[in-house]
Amino acid sequence: YIIVLDIGIFVTGFGKIAIGLTILRVLGTTSQWQRWTIYVTLFLTVATCIIDFCISTFRCGNPSNTWTIESWQTATCVSVDTQTDINIFANSVQCFADFAFSVLPMAVVWQLRLPMRKKLFLVIALGLTLVTGTAAIIKTVFAATMDQADITYTIFPSLVWFSTESMLIIVCGSVPSLYPLYERHV
Repeated sequence: YIIVLDIGIFVTGFGKIAIGLTILRVLGTTSQWQRWTIYVTLFLTVATCIIDFCISTFRCGNPSNTWTIESWQTATCVSVDTQTDINIFANSVQCFADFAFSVLPMAVVWQLRLPMRKKLFLVIALGLTLVTGTAAIIKTVFAATMDQADITYTIFPSLVWFSTESMLIIVCGSVPSLYPLYERHV
């Protein structure tokens, strides 16, 4: 499950970075405080992804100590409570990023001098990260309430929501790139 977690951390992290950079491109130079909010959110996203990856991969020192029974029994690992706290913090930052990337650009889009149809498309396209934020909240709740006694059984719902969030980030993050097709054919 560690490999799945590491892949999920990178997929969600890179997806949020791509969405944040797309929003920065849409915002242009319109609102300085919104741009700085997105920069700070991007920084927090990168930092928490790196920390979460390091804790997930190297929590028992050498990564092979995590899945080799002989090594695992003698290895000194980070406590489960510390891992859970860091994971909840990282997931909370990811949730904040999803909602920040949804709400911040909406006000700017409404102030643009565009036809109403284009404004609606942009607001809907940029607001789709609300869906990924909802999946991130559900994933965080499952991760926080997971029973550590039998991790291989209880981690399944978290992995399902991790995968769902990753898929939604890829799909919802790709929608704004469809704008040229929308403009050409609609």
